[in-house]
Amino acid sequence: MDCPILTIFGQPSRRNLDASIDDVVRIQKTKDYLATQVIFAGYQKKYILKNSKILVEKLKNRLVSKGDIFSFRSGSNRVDLIVVDHAPQAQIVKIHKKTRVTMQE
Repeated sequence: MDCPILTIFGQPSRRNLDASIDDVVRIQKTKDYLATQVIFAGYQKKYILKNSKILVEKLKNRLVSKGDIFSFRSGSNRVDLIVVDHAPQAQIVKIHKKTRVTMQE
């Protein structure tokens, strides 16, 4: 059976899928909901969020689910954040400009 090939660029995307190069994955359509709130925590390190609007802007229109890990640069430092919760309670939510982003202590 011929299947279309989907290329997933970037290690963070493959990490969130728990997949590596040349893995076969199943893809299905899902419904996304606009996120009212997303709670992050530092992944293996604690961070203080000084301006949540910057993080919302970086992640605007991204779909997230619990356990997703995102990596950013802050100056010369790498910042790794994990999604610990979101509202509404759905499989995935979409971050938009009105999403409230907080850090878990």
